[in-house]
Amino acid sequence: MKYRHYQLPDSLHPRILQIFKDQGWDWSPKKIADDILRLSDFYIQNPKAVTPWDQPWAQKALLCYYWPLNTLRFQSVYDELQQSDYFSGIDQFIDFGAGPATAASILHEKKQNVLAVETSSVPQKWFPEIQWATQFQVQPKSCFILSYSLTEMSQLPAQALKADALIIIEPASQVDGRNLLHLRKNLLDQQYSVWAPCSHQKDCPLLLHSKSDWCHDRIHFEAPEWFLQIEHFLPIKNKTLTMSYLAVKKQAPAQPEWARLTGDLMKEKGKSRQLICRGPDREFLAWMHRDGDAPEFFRGEKVLIHDFEHKSNELRVKSMKRWVR
Repeated sequence: MKYRHYQLPDSLHPRILQIFKDQGWDWSPKKIADDILRLSDFYIQNPKAVTPWDQPWAQKALLCYYWPLNTLRFQSVYDELQQSDYFSGIDQFIDFGAGPATAASILHEKKQNVLAVETSSVPQKWFPEIQWATQFQVQPKSCFILSYSLTEMSQLPAQALKADALIIIEPASQVDGRNLLHLRKNLLDQQYSVWAPCSHQKDCPLLLHSKSDWCHDRIHFEAPEWFLQIEHFLPIKNKTLTMSYLAVKKQAPAQPEWARLTGDLMKEKGKSRQLICRGPDREFLAWMHRDGDAPEFFRGEKVLIHDFEHKSNELRVKSMKRWVR
């Protein structure tokens, strides 16, 4: 698999088909797409409402669309954090508001000790191999996960702050992304250290220098045929997947001198620029066209910059490379 390119596992579709068979549902890409659009409209019109788990149309949309795509989003964040030893010392994972086991299913496959906390009994029937609960206690050395569940809440659950580590994944919307930047500041004030996506513990440049920008990541998605058949009837084609996320821990990370690309490459007159984050300043990497083509780096990548000329808010790069642990 290419760097930051993700595919759904081959075992996923047969499992979905088996659940459809057990429920007595017909497999119709067109009807499933209609259910996905209906649930999407529900989320847009009711951003803080609880997912309507009692409705079969919502169950189908969650199982065929939201579960597969959100597991890949979590997988990409997990891969990122694993590079930096974030999970060292963690004995338990709590997937709070687990929904269709978005994070729990990935962690279970990795043989991690994971507890999925969810009030609905529907996903418990889909994933009987996972340990489910409605009541729980945060133990020492726990990682508290909120994967697409904080967006339904008015504030961070009190139990989350008892954990040694906290991972939050949210939609890549302006509202959710900006809320996550404010939450980052609050967690820093409560003695947490940021491990990702930030490469520093200082103020966020997007909060300091903008009233509208927000931080979000992007991975590339290579859809299987069964998913493309459903997507044919949807207005949006998911060539890439976006999300906003934040990972903090009570232990400080070892911070090498790397930076994170937080924007896409923009071609302008005479130069190309790409937004970068390495501290509180809003900065861009810049490549002058007279010196040749700009290198291809993905949004979300970590890079080491060896040689550059500082011009205003630009780092005119002469030498840089991907950061590889």
